[in-house]
Amino acid sequence: MNIALEQYNPPLIAEDADAIWAEYSPRWQFWNTFRTIVSGITLLLVGFALYALPRRA
Repeated sequence: MNIALEQYNPPLIAEDADAIWAEYSPRWQFWNTFRTIVSGITLLLVGFALYALPRRA
């Protein structure tokens, strides 16, 4: 998605920039939120796995 956004060369007219961002932002926000949630779940799972490891005496 960032590569697609790079095709626009600044400086843009404010109205053009607003239109591009309005089209780009919702999809970017969805995938950014998705990535954040998956990362959090992964961190929890790693924490549980480390907690479940047998302890050495």
